[in-house]
Amino acid sequence: MLTVSALYKILDKYPLPQYVKSASFDDLKKLYASSAGFRADPVERKYPCIDEVSTILSACLYFDEKDKYTRERQTVIENNFKKIASALGILEDYLAIEKCASEKKDDVFYAVTVVGIDGQPVDAFPIRNAKEAALAINYIWDHWREIAPEVRKVAATNILKYASDNNFYLDEETICRGE
Repeated sequence: MLTVSALYKILDKYPLPQYVKSASFDDLKKLYASSAGFRADPVERKYPCIDEVSTILSACLYFDEKDKYTRERQTVIENNFKKIASALGILEDYLAIEKCASEKKDDVFYAVTVVGIDGQPVDAFPIRNAKEAALAINYIWDHWREIAPEVRKVAATNILKYASDNNFYLDEETICRGE
């Protein structure tokens, strides 16, 4: 199912082609609600591959859920994605998503998880390095009135702990400049 929080995670995680980035969320919701069209997972009828945009987004959603499937089922689903991506002329875009999903990455640390407007959890303030930690602190500082006190407290505590654990030196000047 395509939700705002799922879309947010996809946008942050995968190298999406411009035709996907420019698609309307309302059109995508209608597309995902439709029962028509080919599905990469024929068993659960998940991951619609109706056009280029739905195929790429479905692939992203699949790779985020891939571990819940058996190896055999993963092979079937991934072969289906490759066949339809090839037929649609977007195999290169699909392979970029597949490569991104398969790369062993350091997990991105998120300072806090909040409830999104659709009621789904959304990770906030991604931190991979000292600069992102400083940017997160600056954002909280600049928008403190808009952020609930308990969220500010959890986020700030987690950011500082993560910075300390990873030897990020966050002095006042670094934080003010966001570097």
